[in-house]
Amino acid sequence: MRAELIAFVRGTLGCGCPDEVFENLRVERRPEPFAGLPVDALIRIGGRLVVALCSPTDRHQIEAALARIVTVGVTTRDAEGFNRLRIVVVTADDDAGPVLAPLFANATGRDERAFLHVVAPSAVPTGLRARPHG
Repeated sequence: MRAELIAFVRGTLGCGCPDEVFENLRVERRPEPFAGLPVDALIRIGGRLVVALCSPTDRHQIEAALARIVTVGVTTRDAEGFNRLRIVVVTADDDAGPVLAPLFANATGRDERAFLHVVAPSAVPTGLRARPHG
């Protein structure tokens, strides 16, 4: 799963982190700070990048939760000294990206260290795929 995760972060998310950053990978399932939110995993990468992987049941669930996910994600990033936060929304809804982008922009303000990615379920490493939250 390690190689698949690195390929996902570099290829799908576009992270240009050097190899040594990937020497320390930690995946936390159903992270406590995100309790009650559709966040399946928090991935900490080399003290530089934190990724919140979200699998909502539908676009409306993530629309309602996105601002809170951003707040918790930014707080986690800053408290733990990470450089970047990437929130990854896993959905087959082709219209989700254009709907979520302005909500994300409003939630982050001018935070240039926070990014939103909307990806198809097939893009997510097999070991990280989760059943959507209900």
